[in-house]
Amino acid sequence: MKKQLITILIFVIAQALYSQTTEDAWINEIHYDNNGADSNEGIEIVVKDVSTYPLANWSIILYNGSNGETYNTFDYSVPNSTSSSNGFTIAWKEQSSIQNDVEGVALVYNSNTLVQFLSYEGSFTATNGIAIGITSTDILVFEDASGTGVSLQLSGSGNQYEVFSWQSQAASTFGTINNSQVLTNIVKEEPSSHPSNFQASIHGFNKINLTWTDAAGAIIPDGYFIKVNETGTFIDPVDLSSPINDTDFTDGEGSLFVNYGIESSSISGLQSNTTYHFKIWPYTNFGSSTDYKTDASPLETQNTTSVYVVINEILADPDEDSNGDGILSTDDDEFIEIINNTGVTQDISNWTIEDATEVRHTFNANTLLNSNESIVVFGGGTPTGINGLVQITSSLSLNNTGDDVILRNSSGEIVDQYSFGSEGNSGTSLARHPDITGSFVLHTDIISNSVSFSPGTKNSDGTPLPIELIYFTVAFQNNFVILNWESATEVNNYGFEIERTITNSKLQITNWENVGFVEGHGNSNSAKQYSYVDNSVRAGQSYSYRLKQIDFDGQFEYSSVVNVEVGVPMEFSLAQNYPNPFNPSTIIDYSIPSNEFVTIKVFDVLGNTVSTLVNETKEAGKYNATFDANNLTSGIYFYSINAGGFTQVKKMMLVK
Repeated sequence: MKKQLITILIFVIAQALYSQTTEDAWINEIHYDNNGADSNEGIEIVVKDVSTYPLANWSIILYNGSNGETYNTFDYSVPNSTSSSNGFTIAWKEQSSIQNDVEGVALVYNSNTLVQFLSYEGSFTATNGIAIGITSTDILVFEDASGTGVSLQLSGSGNQYEVFSWQSQAASTFGTINNSQVLTNIVKEEPSSHPSNFQASIHGFNKINLTWTDAAGAIIPDGYFIKVNETGTFIDPVDLSSPINDTDFTDGEGSLFVNYGIESSSISGLQSNTTYHFKIWPYTNFGSSTDYKTDASPLETQNTTSVYVVINEILADPDEDSNGDGILSTDDDEFIEIINNTGVTQDISNWTIEDATEVRHTFNANTLLNSNESIVVFGGGTPTGINGLVQITSSLSLNNTGDDVILRNSSGEIVDQYSFGSEGNSGTSLARHPDITGSFVLHTDIISNSVSFSPGTKNSDGTPLPIELIYFTVAFQNNFVILNWESATEVNNYGFEIERTITNSKLQITNWENVGFVEGHGNSNSAKQYSYVDNSVRAGQSYSYRLKQIDFDGQFEYSSVVNVEVGVPMEFSLAQNYPNPFNPSTIIDYSIPSNEFVTIKVFDVLGNTVSTLVNETKEAGKYNATFDANNLTSGIYFYSINAGGFTQVKKMMLVK
């Protein structure tokens, strides 16, 4: 099967973009805003090894935040002042007319390596130059035009940029070590221990969230290196080389690194119904001093992405009339069958089917595919007597001796795909067995239903897909959990097993148990309503439920999962959002101990409201709200809660 390119979203709190060969250099001091003339404005840098990376090779490119374009460049071939500390060289270069407001500063080595892209008074995305397409990192402090003699400076102790922090303006230290700054030239030993609680949780059909608890001990890590693959076999990283991000998964593997203190990362764009393995190593130092902890069993975890909308059957070489119009056509009778296994109705308008060369079909506007419903796309003709939805296209033009079938959503993401070879030239369809989750086999090899094809019905027995649920809900009332659901139609429905599991606050599922059974209605063309009361729950627990719909022949399908929290909180609370940093959405949990009018808003750094997430009366309980920042730029944002006299504000970071 062809592998898709996977976009890995790595959430890191870092204030610079580092080159692999120049990791020990950074912008250390900035002065840009005078009261009156532009006097003594300039920028200071720190370089650890000037014998290898001479000052003359370093330059600063200034960016205008209003249009993202460069407006000046200067180098450090002749700095105004320099000094040294513990092997580091500190170099100050004056440059008049450094602009105020939202502006950017790019540190560049050898004219072709971007080492840092910082900004003050806000962030923006560069539109030209070496930083084009990159969003600046706001240092979150600024000057107030109070005059000369002050600057913005890094403070702290260490030998890497990440350990320092930008401070409000203070007395300038041009060309010398900053106020409250100590440069150390100490290389740490490998971390004392591994992180704990390394977990992978499913978030939709193509995304896995990784979480862990930071390693403790005398020597804490500077970061973590995580490898990802589909085999579960890993090679330990080698000391003295920085971890890298490998975002090309066409070879079946990749990697990412995350700074210490983040404790989470998110990977999206994954293949549905695929098991991914993860292994995490803590490390200290950077570049040629990187030291990984590879002994004492580094942690591993895995999870399988959910079955989503799937390609269930493909007929490339029809020898019979498959579309039921009474005419055999090698073009019109080609078909592709797709099934919705998400548990909810999916709008597949403008989704596409591609083969190895081009788009062969675009789904019509307002194409709504119900849960457990199929849609069959034929090459043409007048399909007759086909269950589920049917569409035709001018020609599927599948290559009998080998082709690709790729299903993409309206955003262009690959939802499912399958590549076949000469087995497509057999006069029979290629069908999943069992349906939805199984591998593709020749339909005639399915013993329970040895036919040439079965568009719109189950490959396993030729019957229609069993159940279409209109809704499935859960509620906690009077110390009981109440489940309600309704089916639109039923075929061969023996009944429903109710399965339950205990979940943690981020809905990472453990083991399912059967807690009850509700008898079905067999065959029905009318809506049927069901309910079940679970009286064996415990206060303070979070539960997930799903239905296992069983046919009379023993075949079964699972519903979507619903979640509920039992009991009420004792006090107001506003939790830290997760994941954090995030892109493009994040979840905010909150609790209220009594019925209150609740307002939750999101603000930018200027105090402007960018979103109101909640603004209504809520009953006592635990809730969460999702903040979608698709239309916002990277940067710091704040969110607040106001409920029953309780107010609280927390900070979060959007990284695109």
